[in-house]
Amino acid sequence: MSKANGPGAETSGVTPEPSTVRGAQMTALVRETPVNAVATITVTLAITAVLWPAAGVGWLLSWATAQISLSSFVCWRWWRRRGQRPVSGSARAFRHAKIWAFLSGAIWGASAGFLPFVSEPRQIALIIVVVSMAGGAATTLAALPAAAALYICGSVLPFVAYFVLQADPIYLGLALMALIMALAMLGSTRVVYGAVMQEIKARQERAALLAEFRDERDEWLEISGTSEGLALFDQQDRLLLWNEAYGKLLSLPAAALHRGAAHAELLRQATPPVDVEQGRIDLEDWIAARLRVDENGAPRATYPLANGTWLQTRSRRFANGHKATINVDVTDLKQTAAQLQQAQKMEAIGQLTGGVAHDFNNLLGLVIGHLDALDEAIDPDDRRRDHVSAALDAALRGSDLTHRLLTFSRRQPLHPEAVDVNVLISGMLPLVRRAVGPAIEIDARLAVRPLISICDRAQLETGLLNLALNARDAIAGDGRLTIETAAVDLDGAAAATRGGAAAAPGRYVMVAVSDTGAGMPREVVEQAFEPFFTTKEVGQGSGLGLSMVYGFVRQSDGDVSIDSEVGHGTTVRLYFPATDEAVLPAASKARAVTQGSGSGELLLVVEDDPDLRELAETMLLALGYRVVVAADAESGLGVLEARSEVALLFTDIMLIGPMNGIDLAVLATERYPGLRVVYTSGYTEQAPDLDGSVGGRLHFLAKPYRKAEMARVIRAALDEDISSAAVSADPGRQQCV
Repeated sequence: MSKANGPGAETSGVTPEPSTVRGAQMTALVRETPVNAVATITVTLAITAVLWPAAGVGWLLSWATAQISLSSFVCWRWWRRRGQRPVSGSARAFRHAKIWAFLSGAIWGASAGFLPFVSEPRQIALIIVVVSMAGGAATTLAALPAAAALYICGSVLPFVAYFVLQADPIYLGLALMALIMALAMLGSTRVVYGAVMQEIKARQERAALLAEFRDERDEWLEISGTSEGLALFDQQDRLLLWNEAYGKLLSLPAAALHRGAAHAELLRQATPPVDVEQGRIDLEDWIAARLRVDENGAPRATYPLANGTWLQTRSRRFANGHKATINVDVTDLKQTAAQLQQAQKMEAIGQLTGGVAHDFNNLLGLVIGHLDALDEAIDPDDRRRDHVSAALDAALRGSDLTHRLLTFSRRQPLHPEAVDVNVLISGMLPLVRRAVGPAIEIDARLAVRPLISICDRAQLETGLLNLALNARDAIAGDGRLTIETAAVDLDGAAAATRGGAAAAPGRYVMVAVSDTGAGMPREVVEQAFEPFFTTKEVGQGSGLGLSMVYGFVRQSDGDVSIDSEVGHGTTVRLYFPATDEAVLPAASKARAVTQGSGSGELLLVVEDDPDLRELAETMLLALGYRVVVAADAESGLGVLEARSEVALLFTDIMLIGPMNGIDLAVLATERYPGLRVVYTSGYTEQAPDLDGSVGGRLHFLAKPYRKAEMARVIRAALDEDISSAAVSADPGRQQCV
């Protein structure tokens, strides 16, 4: 509100400005001018007729001419200025009014000179007329008391003087009576003046109230179309004014909104807060607390309503006792803040799990490598080999677990390629039907035209299968699983409000997996992507399925969201960046590489972990290679300078020191163009630009690796042409970024 006093403010204390009062006085005086002028001319003509010719023709005509001329001049002035508004209340106008009143009264007083020449009946008639005119002046000139006093004194005092000069007791009595009448008329003038002033003030108050009402009305009309809910209450918290948004935000029935409605009753009929709806707070207690907040002038109060809306309320009590409330829908703001908080939490969890998984991968690499060596060393008929196999299986399951954690943390190496999502889903449908069972109907609603996206084919298949299995568990019986694809365009607003961390605006391929299962409450949806979070019984789920999907999609520069309602099912939507690239046929993809062994080639192993470095050296020696090792990039460059026959560099990406494995490979291949390179790491987050870093000759071996995987990748790197494409030990875990 721009005014401290709202509509209906008290105005009984309004004091008009002096200039306003003077203008009103002159207006009232001018309003009586025609009446005074006509009355004066009429009475003058009547007196002239009564006194003719006893008072003397010359003097009588002169007197009558003066009085009629003065009244006619005043009437002519009024006629000429009758359309001018407002009437001037200047000192000059006041002075002219006083002069006119005095001259008119003095001319009437001059008629006392006719008394010695006329008979007593005519004298009495003249005195009555003059006194009547003076009495009329007390009323008609009351708006200007000074002018009325001059008129009365000018007309009556000459008669008093004449009576006194007669030195007769009767005339002296008449003089005394004339003085008393003059004083009475002056007193009545003050009374009439007071009444006139009250009327002037009342008019000014009404005008001020009307102007204030119009201003407030215009202001409320201006803001009535805003989205903020505005309401004004009086001193007793009864509704005075409101706009349409106020009723909408509080979901108030139309009948509840009327002038005089109590604020507490409006809150009683509005949509209740969540705490009241769920029984945590009594409605009457909440209303009382809310009204106390309003009275204390709290800056704002924000609370969720039972219909899912977040409402922010601000109140202010004005000096005149009126209270204004502003209600704002802050649901979008709350959702945005919650999304940001969720994204930050997921990022923090991802960093933690990614770091743990990477370190665990190094440990698993040692365990798996030594178990492989032990498995080869034990006789096939030795029963101890069963224990080794069991330990190796457990280590491999641990490796799969870290693989999932790295997928969630977006540190898992990917193998992105152009994929027609419709073709991929069509090829998966038989597998999905077997996985979910015959009781669940599968409805595939695939787009008519091809939908091409850049993503990891194996990861997408795994993610869709995970979603299908989750849907099967949620349905727990008969139901429907729907897989839908569509091309969507996300602008900035849409990308920011889908419920996940916002992806960049642009073209996307959307894959939606919906089920008719039990659905999830909001608090479960908020945690669904967190690793190890599950609603299944102990031992029935790892809690990593959705977290893998989340990490894979986000690492693919896409996004994921969940819509779920208890009793109505769940829909998970995956968004992948769309592309116009052509899908390569199977024959043009990376060729398969058979496992092979070394022929005495010299390999350089650069690994900062001494145990892993020793294990890699042992494996490569067992495969028939000659091996030299280095603990950091600088030592590796020194070995290359000393041993020019090194055929392949096998380096960890993350190395201790100023240079990492990628820096080492780039510098080494620049100096030795024929050098092959194989990278190894638990994740490639710190190496997002591997593609082209060493002339396109990229080979990657994900930790933890087994001896057979190492043999295949090393042999492929040594045997390929310089321009050949990259080969991976695990296509699902390689990323040519």
